Amino acid sequence: MKKLRFLTDVPPRPSGTKFLDALAILSNYCQVNFTVPVEKLKNLIHPRFEPLTVSLPNLEGNQAIISAVVFEEKEFHFLKLPFLGKYSFGQADYRCYCIDKETGVRTVWLFGTTLDHWSRFIPRYIPFTR
Repeated sequence: MKKLRFLTDVPPRPSGTKFLDALAILSNYCQVNFTVPVEKLKNLIHPRFEPLTVSLPNLEGNQAIISAVVFEEKEFHFLKLPFLGKYSFGQADYRCYCIDKETGVRTVWLFGTTLDHWSRFIPRYIPFTR
């Protein structure tokens, strides 16, 4: 059997050098896509980003693509804090597919996320910076 290898343009896995870097296994992934009129998203997305659009024959005008993504995170843990243990929980993300007008790169605008875990309050009260 031939051994699988990453493509050369795929970046390597981060080394986990930052204090709050985490690792998890994602499973039970489900993504549901919707289209909405672009005008409904203009006030929800930063002006730097333009919603990615599609033209559908049964709808007037261009439609933006949004999605709900649900999955389970297994064995989530902070690499530098092993004494905190490993946890599993559900997560749902709500997002819009966009193009960064400054770089031309396709990206997503995250409207929000929900966690099925007691620690969900932490991001609300601890400021995280990149």
